[in-house]
Amino acid sequence: MDIEKLYELGENYFYGENVKQSYEEALKCFLEGANLNDAQSNYMVGYMYENGLGTEINYELAIKYYQASANFGLVDAMVSLGYMYENGLGVPRNYDEAFKQYNKAKDLNDPEATYLVGYMYEAGLSVETNYEEAYKFYIDNNPNGIYLDEATSLFEKLDASFKKLSNIYALQKQKDVADNNEKLLYSVREIEFYVEYLLEIKNVFLNHDVKSKALNILWEMMKPLCEGEDFDTLCQAVEKQSHEIRNIKSVTIGVNLD
Repeated sequence: MDIEKLYELGENYFYGENVKQSYEEALKCFLEGANLNDAQSNYMVGYMYENGLGTEINYELAIKYYQASANFGLVDAMVSLGYMYENGLGVPRNYDEAFKQYNKAKDLNDPEATYLVGYMYEAGLSVETNYEEAYKFYIDNNPNGIYLDEATSLFEKLDASFKKLSNIYALQKQKDVADNNEKLLYSVREIEFYVEYLLEIKNVFLNHDVKSKALNILWEMMKPLCEGEDFDTLCQAVEKQSHEIRNIKSVTIGVNLD
């Protein structure tokens, strides 16, 4: 079977198109294609080892096949290889190598890689923090404007949410000089601010089709804080407590909770 048909068969098994879905069978096809030096097959083998599809997770083998695919010039493999180095998966964390791989893919006009080079400049990974350079890669150097809407809309909304943390800081300063009754009220409002802040962040990510691996990493870090039964319970408790305190007749001490 030629490489093209072999890869197509692997995709059919991977997605369950015209055959019973089977990651194990898909991996067999992609491995056979990889042995025939097919770039896309090498990439898919790497992807399946990275994510444990049809096999156990094996980051070292994922690196091996991503590297082989990248050597054939596949930009997706370069981006994935950069991600592995950036996060220390299968190899020691190496921001320089991650930056190198992202740059290679960027030079081949890959939009995600261009976006990630901007992220590296913004975060100061492998290079000194440089917001002007980051902006260039987010906006000016982004081929075809891909990710432009994400880069502007998403970051604007995240920035607006982050700025709301200043409300909490201001409230804490007011609480420091308040009497005991006022401190209780300020404490409730402080918790409300935290809950509102986390809900805003959650809504920003859930309402955007986030393709950037860097931003998805940020979301994965924040997700445990604003999802699950514990957070739902907290939201309900805060709403109930806030409602009860605001209805107390003695709350006439001039504290502006809004």
